[in-house]
Amino acid sequence: MAVPVIKGRKSEKERFPGGLYTTTVEAFVSATGRSVQGATSHCLGTNFADMFDIKYETEDGKSKKKVIQNSWGLSTRSIGVMIMVHGDNQGLVLPPRVAPKQVVIIWIYKAADSEDEINAMRLRANEIGDALEKSGIRTEVDSRMNKTAGWKMTHWEQKGVPLRLEIGANEMKTNQLVICRRFDNKKITIPMEDVLQRCHHELADVHDCMLDAARRDRDAHLSIVTTWDEFLIEIERGHEVLAPWCELIASEEWVKDTSKAFYANKIAEAAKSKGDAVAADDGKGLSGAAKTLCIPFAQPPMPEGQLCFTSQEGSPGLGKKATVWCLWGRSY
Repeated sequence: MAVPVIKGRKSEKERFPGGLYTTTVEAFVSATGRSVQGATSHCLGTNFADMFDIKYETEDGKSKKKVIQNSWGLSTRSIGVMIMVHGDNQGLVLPPRVAPKQVVIIWIYKAADSEDEINAMRLRANEIGDALEKSGIRTEVDSRMNKTAGWKMTHWEQKGVPLRLEIGANEMKTNQLVICRRFDNKKITIPMEDVLQRCHHELADVHDCMLDAARRDRDAHLSIVTTWDEFLIEIERGHEVLAPWCELIASEEWVKDTSKAFYANKIAEAAKSKGDAVAADDGKGLSGAAKTLCIPFAQPPMPEGQLCFTSQEGSPGLGKKATVWCLWGRSY
C-alpha cells in the first residue's frame, strides 16, 4: 500500500484486555492530522487456554500442555488509510501492488483517421495489452468508441490506475507510445518494443516514489517534545508527537481528558469570537483528545533524569521519571 508505519507496543491501557501484550503498526493521515491503527497483533499467552481448557498432546504422547495463542488483525480501515494518504483532488491514486488494474491502454483516434488506421490502433493496443497480461501486469484496454480520449483519461485518473498508455496516429507512425504515471503525472515517450520492460520498471518505481513521498510527509508532521506546553502546541498543529513518558495509566488518562478539555475550550472561544451560539467542530478535531498510539520499538536514547512530559500540577505524572519514548496523537 506504500503507506509508512511506526511499529511498536501498545500501552497497558490500550492493550487488548485478553492478551499479555499488543503490538501495532500506526499510520498517519496528514490531511486531517490524525493517526490510524493499521494492524495489530496480540500475544494471548495461555489466557484462553486456561478458560476453555485448550490443550495439545506433546510429541512423546505422554502428556498434554495448554496452548499459547496469538491473534492478528488487519481490517478494511487500511484501505481507507491508503486512499487518504495517496489520493488527490483528481481522485484515487493507487499503489501498483494493490491496484486492481495496473495499466490502462487508451488508443486515440481522430475524425480524419481512416477506418484502417483506427483498426490498426485497436489491434496494436490489444496486442500490447495481451503481452502485458502474460507478463503478469493487470491490464485494461479501453476500446469504447462512444467516449472521447479526454473523457477516458479523466475516467481512469479518477480510478487511480498507476500507468496509462496512449497510442494515436502519430505513435503508430513513429512506433512509439506515451506512458503517463498517475502518481506524479509524469509523461514518458518510449519505443513500443520496450513497453514490457518499461512498464515493469515504472510500476516498481512508482511504488518506491509513493512510499518515499508518504514517508517524507509523515516525518514532516512528527514532532519530538519533552514538556506539556510543547505537546499541546504540536498536537494543535495536527502532528504526531514523540514524548518521554512514565507509563502510568493515570497519566495517560490525564492527557486524554486534559487535551480534550483544551480543545473544547479552544473551539468555544473561537465560536464566541465569531458570535456563534454553538461551537462548531471543524471536522478535523472530533473530540480533540490525544492518546497513546504506541511505544515504538525503535527507541531514541533517554537523557539521564528525564522527567515525564506530563510532569505538571494536577497530573499523576508530576515528578515522575520517563521510562520510554511514546508516540501520541489524535486518532480515528
